[in-house]
Amino acid sequence: TRTWLNAYGAEWRNEVQVGYENLFKTSLYQPLDVTQRFFVEPRAALSLSREDIFLDGDRIASYNFGDVGGAIDIGVNMGHRAQARVGYVYTHRTVDVDTGTPLLPEGNSDDAGIMLVTTYDSRDTAFNPTRGLAGMLEYIRSDDSLGADREFDRLEAGVGMAIPVRKDVVWATIAGGSDLGSDLPADRLFMLGGPGSFPGYELAELRASAYWSAAGSYLWKMTDIMSLRG
Repeated sequence: TRTWLNAYGAEWRNEVQVGYENLFKTSLYQPLDVTQRFFVEPRAALSLSREDIFLDGDRIASYNFGDVGGAIDIGVNMGHRAQARVGYVYTHRTVDVDTGTPLLPEGNSDDAGIMLVTTYDSRDTAFNPTRGLAGMLEYIRSDDSLGADREFDRLEAGVGMAIPVRKDVVWATIAGGSDLGSDLPADRLFMLGGPGSFPGYELAELRASAYWSAAGSYLWKMTDIMSLRG
């Protein structure tokens, strides 16, 4: 992130990721006033991932998913903890089978429409917090009147809370998603499974048009580790 590009505190944000999902993202965060309450942020992204498809617990195919697109958001910062943004998003998606049985529709499609995102974060640190709450809600409406080939609604939200118990921490989460009865395309279904949701399943083994989940964990602090470099 390159900060303070102008007097209003504009930032040029870039992200590169290599692994399960290969990703490049770039955006220009431009506040519209000196207090940085209101902002605009144009974004562009390129991604390529290879995902496994399962049937009754058996991996039967691998697919390549490619996305090229961008968005422009207008938003408001509500203090240092909350943010809301709304904007137009466009994605050109390519789906093709790599190995196995062709279960999902292959080809190219354009998804375009309105996206609404709200976030709240009062955690003391983003990694292994000891107290605080984090929540996010995301709604996407893809509509042919806005340049899409496919029409659907996609709503997802989640809340996590860190509760200190003496020197230990209880971490509780609840999350859910729905297509609001719009019949999500097969390549836009919610993906569950793996360390982030259900560790008993393979990564993205479960795909659904709607879900809800709740989880809790107890983090036992064994000892303090001295930091070697800051």
